[in-house]
Amino acid sequence: GQLLGALNIAWGHSDAVPSFRVNFGCAFLATLIGLEQRVFEEQMPWLVEHCPKEQLARLSPDQVTQMAREGGLMPECLARYALFREAVGDRVACYIADTQGPFDLAHLLRGEELFYDLYDDPEFVHHLMRLATRLYIEGTRLMKEALGEPANAGHHSGMLRMENGGVRLCADTDTLLSRAQWREFSLPYLREALAAFGGGWVHFCGS
Repeated sequence: GQLLGALNIAWGHSDAVPSFRVNFGCAFLATLIGLEQRVFEEQMPWLVEHCPKEQLARLSPDQVTQMAREGGLMPECLARYALFREAVGDRVACYIADTQGPFDLAHLLRGEELFYDLYDDPEFVHHLMRLATRLYIEGTRLMKEALGEPANAGHHSGMLRMENGGVRLCADTDTLLSRAQWREFSLPYLREALAAFGGGWVHFCGS
């Protein structure tokens, strides 16, 4: 399915750059710290659970770094990239699986209780954001290394060749925050995540 999309772009004779990726859904990085996804026949996979607050409170960013290397679907993801690279060489570029962004990841890990935490336990939210940002950075770095892709450049969406910024970051859940909440709980971590890859671009659904 991913290769067919790349072929459609090539057949279109446009300026778009064909590429494809492993597609494990939006919650892929959340599996790296132990969450499981339900796989459906006709739609993208989705989480069946969230992390208890106590478990997240005990985690450190360094522990997240270790879990990112060994946990969840990451080993399978890297194995598939090795297979893809062997099959297509440099004829069609691969790009990284869906990473979301720090606040989106925090929402996936904690669930909707996160919106109560913003008021009841803001220090915990900052701790969670540090975990989510590390998860974004480490998961992205592992895939880029496996693909031989520079930190500050790459491909995305099956169409884009990126320079002077190597990542896409999703900020969908951010649209539910007030301006003040966004500036406190999202923007600093968004900047940290982008800085690790020389910049990039931000996608969001909503207003």
